[in-house]
Formats: sequence, structure tokens, C-alpha cells
Amino acid sequence: MIAPVLTAAAVVLGTWGFGWLAVPAIGLAVGLARISERPIRTAAFAGFIGWAALLLIAAVDGPVGDLAGVLGGVMGVPAIVVISATLLYPTVLAGAAAGVGTALRAFGQEGSGWG
Repeated sequence: MIAPVLTAAAVVLGTWGFGWLAVPAIGLAVGLARISERPIRTAAFAGFIGWAALLLIAAVDGPVGDLAGVLGGVMGVPAIVVISATLLYPTVLAGAAAGVGTALRAFGQEGSGWG
């Protein structure tokens, strides 16, 4: 249980410091390092939890609900769809990057791919 929590903390700090590109970088690292039994699930969960924490922090300081309502109105969808998409994005991004890292790790361990 420690790996997802630490990975989520890394997602929060990485996103805060370097922007959204930190999410796939952390996901890739999770896949390459295989820090858990299920690195793709760990990275996806960490992406979701990390950005949920950032969204919650932003909601405490500012009008996140109002912004989601305005964006939803512009797009013709309810505010919950905007918030859900905001949380789905890092989930998919981190999970996919961890999948790539896992595949690269397996490819390298076969001995046939790294020269």
C-alpha cells in the first residue's frame, strides 16, 4: 500500500513543480522500476489520487465548482463531466505510460532487444 501513496505524492509534487508532463514521466518510471506487483494499476491509481488532491486543494482556495460549471456550460455538459474528465486524464496518462515502461522492461529482460 505504500507504493501507490508514494507514487501519488510524486504525481502531486511533479505536477505542481513541472506541470502535467510529470504524470507520464512518473508513470513510465513506475513501469520501468516495477515498484509494485501491478505497476499499471499503481500508476493509474496514483494519477487519479494525485490530481484529485490537487483539485481538492484548488477547490479550497478558489471557485473550482464555478469554473467547472462555466466550462460545462460552454461544452454543453454538466460540471461533473468536466471534473470527471479532469480526473480521468491523469489516470489514463499514467497508466498508459506505466504500460509502456512495463513493456520496455520486459523487452530489455529478454536479452533480444537492447543490443
